[in-house]
Amino acid sequence: MLWWWDNYIHPYNLYGHFKALSNYLKGVNLEESRFVKIQAKVLIPSPLKREDLTEITIYPSLGWAKPEVNVFKIEVDGKVANVSQLSSFIHGKAHPELKNNPTFVVSLPYGGEAVIHVNSVSKSGATLDVYIDDLLVESRVFKDVDGKNDAEAGEYNLDVKVAVPPGVHKLRFDNSGGDWLTFDYIKFTNAIAKQSKVRVIGLKNDTMSLLWIQNKDHTWWNVVNNIPVEPVEKVEVELCGFKDGSYIVEYWDTYSGVVMRTEEVVATNGEIHLTIEDVKKDIALKIYRKTS
Repeated sequence: MLWWWDNYIHPYNLYGHFKALSNYLKGVNLEESRFVKIQAKVLIPSPLKREDLTEITIYPSLGWAKPEVNVFKIEVDGKVANVSQLSSFIHGKAHPELKNNPTFVVSLPYGGEAVIHVNSVSKSGATLDVYIDDLLVESRVFKDVDGKNDAEAGEYNLDVKVAVPPGVHKLRFDNSGGDWLTFDYIKFTNAIAKQSKVRVIGLKNDTMSLLWIQNKDHTWWNVVNNIPVEPVEKVEVELCGFKDGSYIVEYWDTYSGVVMRTEEVVATNGEIHLTIEDVKKDIALKIYRKTS
């Protein structure tokens, strides 16, 4: 539901943007359809080849507060444990009551790079220390250069990169300086399967399924800022909870609201397997039980 339909959508006559969705839902009674959440899973290849891997960018969501935990494990499917507790502040000596600086556990089968994007530092300055398995591999002093003491000022806007050898490692980002520094994101290359960039959600009942498949990197922010989105060339999707038999799958263009193609699939042991190619933005699917 859009909260701002009365003061934005209607005054500016933006209803045309909903035409594709209207076409897709034509004939579907959402109130009476008794839809339930569909059981969907993106399958990750095993073993993973170098070309199957891509980078993950992790953004902090906690501000001026002590994180409850400071260890963040990155899984190959893109999940990051405890990520809600990742603070944008890496504290130095001035605030021991807030200091709980982050450690990431990550598997890089072919090696890669860790990148932290430094935003700003306090008036007292800071020293960023990066450890791999408790070995100091980078130490960089950041002096106050703008005098603002503003955590979001973009004072440095600088990437600090360290090479990470193949294997499972603990990377700790610490600060031995006088006071805080802030960062915008931490990135690890060659860390997750490309297929993990695909989101699959949907609804189903006994006769129909509605499915949305999206490249997670295709966000309004990336589009507005012209940040390139890497297409996922091929992804296998497993859907569960279906009666065995034949089904018709419609692939819908989410911008034009038309069916691009259809195919027939068979559910076996309650599962439907789909192969989706070239996921750069998003697509929608309708799945019907085939009637003889």
